[in-house]
Amino acid sequence: LVAFGINHYGQIGNGMPNRSYTPVPVWSLDGIAEVAAGNYHTLARRQDGKVWTWGQSVLDQLGGAVGRDSSIPVVIPGLRDVMAVDAMWDQSAAIKDDGTLWTWGDSCGPG
Repeated sequence: LVAFGINHYGQIGNGMPNRSYTPVPVWSLDGIAEVAAGNYHTLARRQDGKVWTWGQSVLDQLGGAVGRDSSIPVVIPGLRDVMAVDAMWDQSAAIKDDGTLWTWGDSCGPG
């Protein structure tokens, strides 16, 4: 898995603070089945059904994985058996194998 672009909140996922104009490897992440990118965060679903995330977490869009921004991928605790992920502006979502929808991050509803 590789990424590039601005890196204000670590959303490239390589553990470095600088932007990159060329693709660089995401920190120690393999076996990826699916990737979804929000505004300043990223989700990756591994083939084993676990979800890893990195980038900005000001609105908990990293799912409580670290409680702060992360420039390296961290697993979302307690979220297993995931078959699909999606990321929006400051929100994240996952569909588990049992068909349940899990969401976290900023509220999508009216203020």
